[in-house]
Amino acid sequence: MVNIYSSNNAIEANTIVSFLAEAGIDAEITGENASNMLGEKIEIWIRDDSAAQRAREIIKEALREASEEERKHMHDQQQGSSIWTGFFLGVLLMFILSSIAFALYKGSYLKRDYVNGRDTNNDGKEDAWQTFSDGRLIKWTADNNYDGKIDSWHYYIDGIIDRGEYDENYDGKVDSWSEYSSNGLIKESLRDLNGDGFPDYWRHYNNSILESYSTDNNFNGKEDEWGSIENGLYVESDISFKEDRIIDKRIIYKYGNKTQALLDTDRDGVFDKAVNYDDFGRETGTEKISVPSGRTP
Repeated sequence: MVNIYSSNNAIEANTIVSFLAEAGIDAEITGENASNMLGEKIEIWIRDDSAAQRAREIIKEALREASEEERKHMHDQQQGSSIWTGFFLGVLLMFILSSIAFALYKGSYLKRDYVNGRDTNNDGKEDAWQTFSDGRLIKWTADNNYDGKIDSWHYYIDGIIDRGEYDENYDGKVDSWSEYSSNGLIKESLRDLNGDGFPDYWRHYNNSILESYSTDNNFNGKEDEWGSIENGLYVESDISFKEDRIIDKRIIYKYGNKTQALLDTDRDGVFDKAVNYDDFGRETGTEKISVPSGRTP
């Protein structure tokens, strides 16, 4: 799920959700509760990450049209609309908004700890649940494959996502985890590749951008491969065959494709052999790497 808009106004948030629904984008509101009376944000989330850009464009267009309507209304007033009529309408609107806000506040206050279930695929069965405590979202669970079993859990602190757990192969066991920073940005994700309940593959992020990874290839609890990533593509990988941090093999990538492997066959800390690859990852030859003159391996 991705957060696409934040607002201080419950009516504005619900109006935007209606616009998105008309465009076929399923959106949900979080934070529409008593805490908003204290000035906290109402957030709009969508489940389909690929629709985030289109959703933001729809919101931008809706806000632009609303702004144009407001400017037109002000122009009409300047051309002769009654000041008193405008004043009366303003007072009436303020009264209506205050009544709605009070009703929302009262409803939230009377229902401080509760679970809000949703049917996201319109099959008549709930498949996503939001748990609130003291009017704040503390947990979001979902049945993503609609088999009647929960397979993702997100936990929140002060309304901001803190960590997540997932059953990605739907076997009833958690096999993936995610951790987030204090501002809700993902900082690390972990996966259990062999189903033993322990992570074997780690991905590390900086401001939600994937930068590096590490792996336990033989599943013995020790990392033996480390790599860097740029723009979603591998750049370089280091592998230690004996898991002692001595690099036995370094793989170099170009545009995400393997181009060369450097080997330290005698484990003296100096690469002494190179294996070259073509654009399709096929080996094209090997060569010996000479130690520079004056350098002792």
